[in-house]
Amino acid sequence: MIIACLHTADSNVAVFEAAARELGLAAGVLRHAVRPDLLEAAERAGGLTDDMAGETAAALTALAGRRRRRAPHLFDARAEYRDRA
Repeated sequence: MIIACLHTADSNVAVFEAAARELGLAAGVLRHAVRPDLLEAAERAGGLTDDMAGETAAALTALAGRRRRRAPHLFDARAEYRDRA
């Protein structure tokens, strides 16, 4: 099992690793990427755009070791977030 963690701050890697150890997860289960540019782009745009959602989905699927171009559940989450705002 691999758990993909996409962070916007380097400091979150240590936080997630500590939590994984406390939960007894095996070393190497978490796979991390740090992409502060995604948060910065969303802040500049005033929210999540379709392009950003696609880039985020691609980053997560690549991190998880999959080759899919998109993760549809992320687009669904974006629509749900937009409906709540």
